[in-house]
Amino acid sequence: ERADMLYEERIERVKSHRMNGNTAFRGGDVPAAAREYEMSLSFLTDDMMMQLFGEYLEEAEGEKLPAHLNLCACYLKMERYHDAVDQAGRALGVDPENPKAFYRRGKARRALGQDDGARADLTKALAFSEGATDPAIERAIAELDGEERRKHA
Repeated sequence: ERADMLYEERIERVKSHRMNGNTAFRGGDVPAAAREYEMSLSFLTDDMMMQLFGEYLEEAEGEKLPAHLNLCACYLKMERYHDAVDQAGRALGVDPENPKAFYRRGKARRALGQDDGARADLTKALAFSEGATDPAIERAIAELDGEERRKHA
């Protein structure tokens, strides 16, 4: 059914599911939000993306990036850390310098005990942040530093 849909129909469904996801997330229903973001992304298949160019590709990527970032945030809250790492990686595939993607992947890697990867991601998040200062990122790095000091004490 999706393969027969026109681009405009697909992008409307993408936007609709993403907005529903935002509403569910704000309302505290994280699993429902995750399902909406997954549905949103299901309309942006690789086959479709490869056929797009110009403003159509920009619009589709403009929908894909926040859907991956939001799904990553859901997975973090749901403690699905491997899935969060995957979604952050997909977001970075669209925007390789996205500070939110690095921050969220860093948080997920920290939860998985991948401290070196977490530090690398959090450092990149800070480097790509506007104004190069972000209290949440700095706090996450400080927490990682504190953990390492406790391990070596």
